[in-house]
Amino acid sequence: MDWNGSDYHVDHIIPRSRAERRVLMGMGLPEHRIKEITAAVDRLGNLQLLPSQENLEKNDLPFEAWITSRNVAYREQHLIDDTPDLWTVTALPEFVRHRDRLIRQKLLSLTVQEAA
Repeated sequence: MDWNGSDYHVDHIIPRSRAERRVLMGMGLPEHRIKEITAAVDRLGNLQLLPSQENLEKNDLPFEAWITSRNVAYREQHLIDDTPDLWTVTALPEFVRHRDRLIRQKLLSLTVQEAA
């Protein structure tokens, strides 16, 4: 990836605005689930680097709407599980766990390649 001359933003994959307590309460979620979701929103598994323009275009769109406009190769590059059931704010803790696993696998494979 060419990082020269490009501006990047740290993007919340599932937008932070969709995981606000008041929004989740409006969905009628139980308190324990609201706590799980709000605890997951700023975890590494919900963050990615995006070119600034792409992040601005993504803005606060629901993730499930935005990601369906991207192809499988894009999801693989960004280590996003190809499981639509995980692409909603209500599944954020599970999404983060799955993506954390994919990140670990990617890092381990890079370590193995480097050692070879």
